[in-house]
Amino acid sequence: MLKDKVVIITGAANEVSAALAGALAKEGARLVLGDADRNRVEDMAKSLSNAVPVECNVTRKEQVDGIVKSALDKFGKVDALINNSWMTKLCPFVDMSVEVWDEVLNANLKGAFYVCRAVVPAMRQQKYGRIVNVTSLAGYIGSPNEVHFSTAQAAIMGFTRCVARELGGSNITVNAVALGGFSYGTLEKTYPEETFRKIKGFVSVGRLGKPEDAIAPVLFLLSDGASFVNGEILCVGGGMYMR
Repeated sequence: MLKDKVVIITGAANEVSAALAGALAKEGARLVLGDADRNRVEDMAKSLSNAVPVECNVTRKEQVDGIVKSALDKFGKVDALINNSWMTKLCPFVDMSVEVWDEVLNANLKGAFYVCRAVVPAMRQQKYGRIVNVTSLAGYIGSPNEVHFSTAQAAIMGFTRCVARELGGSNITVNAVALGGFSYGTLEKTYPEETFRKIKGFVSVGRLGKPEDAIAPVLFLLSDGASFVNGEILCVGGGMYMR
């Protein structure tokens, strides 16, 4: 299904991206792994077949352009993008500085803008592309002490729909997967334990999500079977939020 497809993954060092990279490698995809933590993606690439590690801080346009160049230089094309670079800093709204607001908005929203814009020329030239923005259910429901992060996630959903309308005619689909109710290492270092106990009470399937729970939804949106799916926000939260 995805054999020989060239897939760029940003935020590749986090656990969800690692799960996606492993699944894509098993499908025979060729991967370009981008993250600000170069050592981590270099280690990841060693354990995967046909994977290229690239240092990529998505807030730095030259590094974003560099990851696309690396894909084209190595593989000659870019078939798909998984945009999964994110960060947050917990802070009550009334105490939030402009600097922290800007930092989180830039890392999440501006990063998505830079990366999506960078892959479009190659996709348009080949008249094919799949873009999946990994976002958060916080963009729908809001998250205490994360007005900056929640705002950015809601904006990424709107961004996804707008870009989908512009690019659909070029055979490029743009969708998002909104994750919620997950628990894994990076999240456990970010949020207090009480947060996960509260969230579990809202997840109707009775458990918290694992990185592997993101694999099937994302791979579907990357597949040719999803060629008529465009501008959608697919909620993956175990029924934490239902539309």
